[in-house]
Amino acid sequence: MGPAADVRTRYDRFARVEAAGSSPSYQRLALAIAADEVAIDLIGRAEPAQRQPNLVLGVLRWHGVDVTDATAAVRWLVAHGEALLRELPTRRTQTNEVARCALLLPALAGLPGPLALVEVGASAGLCLRPDRWSYDYGTGRVEVAQPIGTLTCAASGAVPVPAQMPDVRWRMGLDVAPLDHATPTPSVGWSASSGPSTPSGSSGCVAPSPRRSRTRWRCGEGTWSPTFPHCWPRCPPATPSSSCTPRC
Repeated sequence: MGPAADVRTRYDRFARVEAAGSSPSYQRLALAIAADEVAIDLIGRAEPAQRQPNLVLGVLRWHGVDVTDATAAVRWLVAHGEALLRELPTRRTQTNEVARCALLLPALAGLPGPLALVEVGASAGLCLRPDRWSYDYGTGRVEVAQPIGTLTCAASGAVPVPAQMPDVRWRMGLDVAPLDHATPTPSVGWSASSGPSTPSGSSGCVAPSPRRSRTRWRCGEGTWSPTFPHCWPRCPPATPSSSCTPRC
């Protein structure tokens, strides 16, 4: 498959499968790009990993493009293609889908504690704090004092909604390009990485804020192998700790 066919297929699939029902603006824009031969050829000049819709559309937003107007956004893309191609290699799609914590919580709460959490591909490590969110499962709620926020999840069947939070004593995040959750500058890129018209509550992508940064932790640079074996011996399971400070 050539670059043009690859881009057309990616954006058409993104519009019809990934953006459908979650971000109408991104859906319309992806379809508009897939139908524009000049835009397709331009994006096809980027490396394959840099052609992904979330990255390209996020860079458009980072440049201040109004992506809710698909026609104008494609026009900007075609007119400023070189600027887009220069920016793409400097960006990565690092989203923090904290909503997944709602799926993990019942399993974590069912394990004997204390627990040590390790997240590979942690970005800024916001998912390392499943015990700092409140949860609404529809069939029951799990509350914490001064939560970061409330995550909603439609539970069906015999879902074991926890009566209390898991006892997490240690947490570590690894990422090839970790973000500092307490630094305000990445927030522009974070907010640009998710669809602009995503309905409230359906997206787990969040940007850092002083409130979310009340409890500090750090994510180390590295991957599961060979970094993790060197970090794991630092885990002190018997010592309560709310920080993640691997130096791997």
